[in-house]
Amino acid sequence: MLRNYLLTALFNLALIFGANAQINIGSLEKPNLRDGAGQIRKSDARRLQRSKTIFFYGDRDEENLPMLKKIFQKAWKLNSIEFDHIKNFKKYERARNTAFITLEVNPIYKVNTNIGRQTEIDCEVYYLLWVPKSRERMVYARIDLYPEHNFLKKLIKLPKPEDKLEMIYKKGQFYNDSPGMLGLYLRYVSKSLTVDDNINGPSLYEDWAREDSASLGLLRNQTLYVPDYVLIEEDLKDDTTKFRDEQEFFEDYPHQYEFVRRELLSDLIVDDEELMYIFVYVQSGEAKHFSVFTTSGEILFHEFEGNSFNLKPNDIRELARSVGD
Repeated sequence: MLRNYLLTALFNLALIFGANAQINIGSLEKPNLRDGAGQIRKSDARRLQRSKTIFFYGDRDEENLPMLKKIFQKAWKLNSIEFDHIKNFKKYERARNTAFITLEVNPIYKVNTNIGRQTEIDCEVYYLLWVPKSRERMVYARIDLYPEHNFLKKLIKLPKPEDKLEMIYKKGQFYNDSPGMLGLYLRYVSKSLTVDDNINGPSLYEDWAREDSASLGLLRNQTLYVPDYVLIEEDLKDDTTKFRDEQEFFEDYPHQYEFVRRELLSDLIVDDEELMYIFVYVQSGEAKHFSVFTTSGEILFHEFEGNSFNLKPNDIRELARSVGD
């Protein structure tokens, strides 16, 4: 059954353009640089709000399933949410008033013009929130994941997309998919889609900051929590990784910040009682995104850069300029 779902998902994936974004709110069928991820009509938003959502997990999630359920129930206010293993997906194919959150994979190829052959160099992996629509899908949101370096190397070696997706559900390893981090994403998606009007998600293909938001300015006197994986630098030539010095890397950020282990940061987010500011960096294929989330479900700042690898000190300086003195 899992293989049947994977083949169906990959067929549908061919109908959807893989747009770059850390989180896209909106349809992916007609994305462009002018309107971000596209518009969701008010009627489609209301239809989603009347539906239930099923989050499909894999073998890799079973150990953390109680925690995932806890954070999802807390963060997801759009409609009711249920959980099921991806091996059971086929029984929902004809379900009505049902939305799905599934993992998807999009291999990235580079064409060698000298020999006329394409070589896979990377993969985009993301969660997709969607509902069936005839033989296609109505997409509402996409959440990009950041594969861990060694896992990505194994993923690229698999020749078939359906084998990649099966491996992701069984053994997927990502820097930004802890229960707490998924809670940030889901809270943002839930709030963004709970709007009684046509929905245009903010353009995550471009750089922007919530300059009108007092919350961004509050960072001058609040702590910015930074997951430790942000310090990882990938050497594309040697195919290795190393950790950079946190003080050197953040030396041009003049406000309070604290590097926290991913697991501990996840627990802090799950158990949060006060407003927290979280720095999130995602390398999605050949594009990078870094943002400031709040635990209340806002994105206050976002930068996108195509054809770019690794977070750089200049990126931190850009954030510091947006926060202000």
